[in-house]
Amino acid sequence: MSQDSFERRKQAGYFDNARQEVADLVPTGNGVVLEVGCAAGAMSTQLLTSGRAGAIDGVEIEPRLAAQAEGIVRKLYVGDVDSLLAENALTGPYDGVLVADVLEHLLDPWQTLTNLAGLLSAGGWVVGSIPNVGSIRVVGPLVARGRFDYVDELILDRTHLRFFTESSIRELLEGAGFEVDHMGRRYMGSTKRSGWVPKAARLLGRFGVDQFVFRARLPS
Repeated sequence: MSQDSFERRKQAGYFDNARQEVADLVPTGNGVVLEVGCAAGAMSTQLLTSGRAGAIDGVEIEPRLAAQAEGIVRKLYVGDVDSLLAENALTGPYDGVLVADVLEHLLDPWQTLTNLAGLLSAGGWVVGSIPNVGSIRVVGPLVARGRFDYVDELILDRTHLRFFTESSIRELLEGAGFEVDHMGRRYMGSTKRSGWVPKAARLLGRFGVDQFVFRARLPS
């Protein structure tokens, strides 16, 4: 990520928000959680204060954000998750792993998720979110103008390396040994309380979905 892109996102609070619809999927029980992409620690803080996690270890590739998560997470790993896994730096065992807005940034999310599953106890869970490349935001311009354009955020974020639909997310999770027990939809305009966009998005079905939020578990 370029310095300019990082600063724009930081000023917009991109790294400071705890995603409530993602946090709500984390099982209660004060377990030990690994959060990949913990950023400045907003999500970790929410999970700890709500009692959904008893302890959290965090992975963050961006040192400027990781510095802000110090003191929030139990143990902080600064670096690329795949490199940390290859070095056996992440040892577990964990009750669950959180990958909110992470997997689409990885070169091989299929292998990464498989490796993360190896850090979990039997019956361990994964909770996360992934953008929907089948959204009208992408499909519309592609059909109408024969192109799509990368931007600084949302589905066609220029830092995204992989793209998924609901069915390929399920394949990703199942391929890593998980059984999907929740697949939720975050529709366009879902943060707005009123207006025509949220209503129209729901009428579009899967084409109106910006992002899927999911929970899946390993067999006990």
